[in-house]
Amino acid sequence: MIRLTLNNLVCILALFLLIVLGCKEQSASTSVATLSIDEEITDTDFKALWDKVDLLWEKRDTALIHTVFANDFIRVSPGGTSSSAAELANEFNIINGAYPDMELHLVRYDIRGNMVVIHWSVDGTFTGELIGVKGNGKPFKGLSGITVFTIKDGKVVRDDSSWNTLELFIQTGYDIVDASTKSD
Repeated sequence: MIRLTLNNLVCILALFLLIVLGCKEQSASTSVATLSIDEEITDTDFKALWDKVDLLWEKRDTALIHTVFANDFIRVSPGGTSSSAAELANEFNIINGAYPDMELHLVRYDIRGNMVVIHWSVDGTFTGELIGVKGNGKPFKGLSGITVFTIKDGKVVRDDSSWNTLELFIQTGYDIVDASTKSD
């Protein structure tokens, strides 16, 4: 059995806290407040956008980023903050490298004006590497995540995403251990 040390877990949690705290320092130019609150996305428009999101992940083709995201978007996730297609492509490549067979599933969504709260899940196999942890070829299923899209003119201008990385490690057979008690 592969063990995930307490030090690795602390690094994961520290990275998450840095991301969360970093989000609070975003400038007004990237805040939701700068968007038109009169704009509303319809169910049909969201489904069309989701089809593009699904295609982006299914094809694993970062050239499709511009079909989903506006030129001036910002994405905040456990993978970091991205505000350009190149930064987002890097995050996608890391995720797809760790789980090359990953499948995205829309669970449910709720539209509020120009914002959509999306509950999703993924299935896949951890064969690559993530945050210094090498995959062991074991599958995971139903890993849950949530995303809040802010949409303007049919494209995502803000993407706040989170998912349960701990569940991924647990499902793929990793243990969380205190590094001080680890035997060499």
